[in-house]
Amino acid sequence: PVAQNTAKASPFYKTDQFVWTLKWTHIHLFGMNMIFIFIGGIAVFLDVGVKWRTLLVVLPFAGVLIDIAAMWLKGYVSPAFFWLHIPGGGLFGFTFFFVSGRALWEMWWRRKNYAAT
Repeated sequence: PVAQNTAKASPFYKTDQFVWTLKWTHIHLFGMNMIFIFIGGIAVFLDVGVKWRTLLVVLPFAGVLIDIAAMWLKGYVSPAFFWLHIPGGGLFGFTFFFVSGRALWEMWWRRKNYAAT
């Protein structure tokens, strides 16, 4: 006779993988997005074109979504989706450093002739 498995499987939402992924998704969605709301507020006041400002506000949020998608996809589809962390993190990393650097440059080092006005 074949022994049958009588152990009851845990529901999907109680697995360690699900709890871990949900915890990190929560941190990324709320913590990082709060940072990028402030960065977006700074980007709006940069002296660049409207298209650049729009892009600088949207890019970090797209990066966070890609990063979160990578977490879920690598856990439940294939570990190969780990590589999505690179473009996701690259988007919000680039935006953070560009906006910060550009804002500091505009405040402290750019020379503009305001006396002529």
